[in-house]
Amino acid sequence: MAINILNFKQFINESLEAQTEIIDISSESEYLRKGEPIKSNEFFIIHHVGGRGTAHQVVRVLNTRKNKAGQTIKLGVQWVVDGDGTIYKTLPSGSRGAHIGSSDDRNYRRRGAPPGISNSNAQGVEVVGKHDKDIRENGMPQQGIAVLKIIKHLGYTKDQIFGHGEVNPGHKAADEGATIKQYVMDHWDDPIDLSVFSKETTADIARPSSNTANGNTANGNTVINSELIKKLITVLKDKNFSNDDIKLTSNPKETSSGPQSTGSIDISAGNFSAEQKENISYLINAMTDTGITDPLTQIGILSVISKECNFKPKSEASYAKTPNSSIKEKFGGRDGDASVRKKFQNLRDAVDTEEKKVIKVLDDLNDLELDELKSNPEDFFNWVYGGKWGAEHLGNTQPGDGYLYRGRGFNQLTGRSNYKKYGGDIDLDLVGEPDKVNDVDIAAKVAIVFLTKGKPVSSFPTFTDKTAAAEFFADINAGGGTSDHRSNAVAASNKFNIA
Repeated sequence: MAINILNFKQFINESLEAQTEIIDISSESEYLRKGEPIKSNEFFIIHHVGGRGTAHQVVRVLNTRKNKAGQTIKLGVQWVVDGDGTIYKTLPSGSRGAHIGSSDDRNYRRRGAPPGISNSNAQGVEVVGKHDKDIRENGMPQQGIAVLKIIKHLGYTKDQIFGHGEVNPGHKAADEGATIKQYVMDHWDDPIDLSVFSKETTADIARPSSNTANGNTANGNTVINSELIKKLITVLKDKNFSNDDIKLTSNPKETSSGPQSTGSIDISAGNFSAEQKENISYLINAMTDTGITDPLTQIGILSVISKECNFKPKSEASYAKTPNSSIKEKFGGRDGDASVRKKFQNLRDAVDTEEKKVIKVLDDLNDLELDELKSNPEDFFNWVYGGKWGAEHLGNTQPGDGYLYRGRGFNQLTGRSNYKKYGGDIDLDLVGEPDKVNDVDIAAKVAIVFLTKGKPVSSFPTFTDKTAAAEFFADINAGGGTSDHRSNAVAASNKFNIA
């Protein structure tokens, strides 16, 4: 495989990281309180990330994590252990983080959480894995050894160590951190070498500098360390890469901080921002992980996602400025949550007019009532996605499900039943944590399983052009049959070409 210059730096870093146990990537964290001293080191919390990927991707997800209001809150954790057991320092030494909810929250305390644990007195580690079973089957013992090293290095005692499921019960899976914690307890007295903590290195071979004595200047003041390049070449040849494999094959004008490989897809015609390029890379990685490597198939899927959200995962937009006629055309026959319908019936009955018609469906609202409804997103989505219609079509069986499971992500995943189904497909509890669908890595996985319906790659047609691929996946996205959205997907396909 040839290494494209677009992902050359990432590939260099990953190759070098395999040679060193402690990698400092704290510069990548955008946590707003990074560097603020932790008040005390009383507890240590073991998390798992809820998926696969690199430590760099874990930090990027934390940088883009959103709260329930859709605001980016930029979380931070002190350590990450990847699937091979490599240890990464992801915040400066001694820095507080933001990785848990206070165990004194009444919802956690009533479920048995230990008292007094918060971000001001607890360091944490994110262990790469989908869930505790995944870590137990694929991450042991290397991940357990790595976490034990961190704990011993920091000087914790057994009674200071908790799994995240213990600290925030109900919000997190009860067994989150359980396998790693059990390993630590079982191997507490084993001899362990902590000398690796004196061997920290940064993961970047290209650094800003005004001194060019030890390397070659490129792009102004960036110095490429030639000795590390030589080390990289040795590593690659040890792994049976040929000279042709290692050669550079393109020269992009810009890159961003995220995963940059777009494989066989040329995205230059799309005029995408750095954020969009990064998100496209996540999508292509998700496709490749599921065996979708045909470029035309990839373009078909990307075309649908492009016209849906322009490669920015987000919650469904407000309908406050949508004309009432358009809303009634789309949602007019829906009955809505009984509580919301009753609210508007009471408002109508309180008005001294002759209009006393019973409100049964959205079509029964007059313009003033509909203006009031669409100005309140929670009421609006509980109406259009709730009631009998929502239960039958979306699995929204509980009051409030319409708003809770409104559209999110790259493909606007909607409805409790879909959050349950596609969360299960990627081994995540999206019913319990629906906002995760807006995390870019999770949004990418959800979009791919949604647009392929979990079917094997062998079941897809053999596409002969971009138009056929875009139309095929536009129909799937619309729920079957011939979609009116085909033309938009076909137009979006012009942003992509086979490299």
